[in-house]
Amino acid sequence: MKAKQPTNEMVAALSQKPTEDGITRLSGRPLLIYGAGNYGRIIHWLLTQNGIPSDSIRGFLDAAATEGKMLLGLPVRRPEDPAVAEQLQKEAEVVISIYCSLEEQNRIADHLRRLGYRNVRSCYETAISFHTANDPATRIAGTGYLQANVENIVTGYEYWDDDLSRETYLNHFLGYARCDINSFLFETGHKQYFPPLPLRGKGHGRFIDCGAFDGDTVRDLHADSGKVESLALFEPCEQNFDRLSCFVRKKEHHLAGQVYLYPCGVWNKTSQLRFNSEAAAASSVTDSGDGFIQCVALDDALHGFGPTCIKMDVEGAEPMALRGAEMMIRKHKPDLAISVYHALSHFWELPTLVRQWVPEYRLYLRTYAAAGYETVMYAVTGD
Repeated sequence: MKAKQPTNEMVAALSQKPTEDGITRLSGRPLLIYGAGNYGRIIHWLLTQNGIPSDSIRGFLDAAATEGKMLLGLPVRRPEDPAVAEQLQKEAEVVISIYCSLEEQNRIADHLRRLGYRNVRSCYETAISFHTANDPATRIAGTGYLQANVENIVTGYEYWDDDLSRETYLNHFLGYARCDINSFLFETGHKQYFPPLPLRGKGHGRFIDCGAFDGDTVRDLHADSGKVESLALFEPCEQNFDRLSCFVRKKEHHLAGQVYLYPCGVWNKTSQLRFNSEAAAASSVTDSGDGFIQCVALDDALHGFGPTCIKMDVEGAEPMALRGAEMMIRKHKPDLAISVYHALSHFWELPTLVRQWVPEYRLYLRTYAAAGYETVMYAVTGD
């Protein structure tokens, strides 16, 4: 199917000077961060690395805060704690920093407003100020990133094989260009990685899970397909792998005829890389990581496996991980379910890559979480 041309609205939005982003909107105000977990830390880091003075962040709010708790040298208090001054409640911008749906964030915001907090924002406004997830060096504002990549973005629009994919793609870039978290489309009709026809072709009989976390995708696989022939599961974070191994040990005979577990990351070659293990589900390869992990190329690790489906959610390492599976993909043409939301460039780079190897791949795009998070590229062959 020949793709429709992108709308003039998209090209105009990308070409113009970027709108005020989610960090600029917080500048010059006292701040409180709601959520003292992993995402609270990430938002604190993104803000302070991009011109928000540390002393303007007055503390964290958390519904489960205990007496005297501190985080990053700042107090963590319950929202209703009388120690949070009434004047601060009125003046502060509260950034809800919990990874959840917009509906849940809206419920939290309503609760905070009833308590007297007047200015409440979603952390997703901050998150979409960057063209690469959770990297403070990739802020879009003032860099001309979108304008410089208009041609790439327009070319990427033409890869997708149905109208919903193209609309999802269009709205994603409009959301970033306008810093508008309500622009994004998201899928509600099926589970992430387990779509209906025509977004699946060969099925999940021989399934490779890269970024297996604690077995969450495998649980969904079992609910979708029952017992399958073979599973190969890759998870480099030690605490996640321990939970994954425990889950598989209890359920192994119900999950698959064969299950292979690898405490490794996936990359374009077999090597050791620096890794940030503190971010749990968002743990990733990074030059500033606190340790090292073993990484493997799928082509090296799984000789003769013959996958029917490969899923990847590896926190931005997807381009390198795919290159490490090139021979496997060329030979077996498995269904692919690849996360593309970790960097805007992946929206055009990853379709280009897999189409070079398997020109007959049909490509689809679906988003499963707020503000463009959990966006997956599906690639399938056959009728």
